[in-house]
Amino acid sequence: MPTVAINLVLVETRILSGDSIQAQVVIDSADPDTIVNELYAEVKGIGIGRSGWVNIHTDKIYETEKEYMNTAIQLCRAPMPLRAGRHQFSFHATVPENAPSSFESQFGTIRYTIKITMVSNSQQATIAEVFPFLVVTKSYFDDIPSAIMRQIEYKDEVDFTVCSLPFGTVYLKVIMPRTGYRLGESIPVKVCVKNSTRKALKDCKMQLVLKTQFEAMSRYEHVNEKKLMEHIIDSFTLGRVKEVTAAMNEIKPPIKGKPRLSIVEGNMNSRRVSYYC
Repeated sequence: MPTVAINLVLVETRILSGDSIQAQVVIDSADPDTIVNELYAEVKGIGIGRSGWVNIHTDKIYETEKEYMNTAIQLCRAPMPLRAGRHQFSFHATVPENAPSSFESQFGTIRYTIKITMVSNSQQATIAEVFPFLVVTKSYFDDIPSAIMRQIEYKDEVDFTVCSLPFGTVYLKVIMPRTGYRLGESIPVKVCVKNSTRKALKDCKMQLVLKTQFEAMSRYEHVNEKKLMEHIIDSFTLGRVKEVTAAMNEIKPPIKGKPRLSIVEGNMNSRRVSYYC
């Protein structure tokens, strides 16, 4: 039966990349004769950032594995007698500036953990516990080229045919003041739909979509394969469009966070995250 119990207290369970983890290890001991030979903390992202799947058509396994963080911290001098009662050990570790955000999906995961290991003179007082925590990547508008932050105007036209005969054209124009937005910020969007067909458009809808791209290498061959996954964050119904112009004022993303964070199109190590409208 174990005679010790280990707990971890974090100031915040969500850490921004580049910031320090402030943690405190709490050990409850019931054996007055315990002598600690080793007591250390391992802050890891090793082997956790992973994208893998099986291609049923080629019978190949695709997987990637990358180490984002690996830090070991000694919490005490050895040997150290551990009296019965509660003991506390503080430590801090810095998350790398380029560490990607914690992520979970059916194709891959990025996880960060703190493992506390204590080795003592008895088997009952030797224990190891793993505690997870979240990492959120920081990005700043100052790091984004000014050309990307300019107003964008997207135009498209769709030609409809019935029995190989021209049926008309629908013209679409989307105007946004810039491409990057902070988390929790409203996205002002102007949508213009011009219907030049002889029929009314029964349903027009605007969607805010998160696209995630995974890339992995075959376990047996040096061949890469990519997968693309889409997730609808929010949608706005424009309704029926006859021969008028429909406009939408704004889309409010449901994600909330600190205003200095932003999500824009770019590469995040093993995945690519983009907002598309």
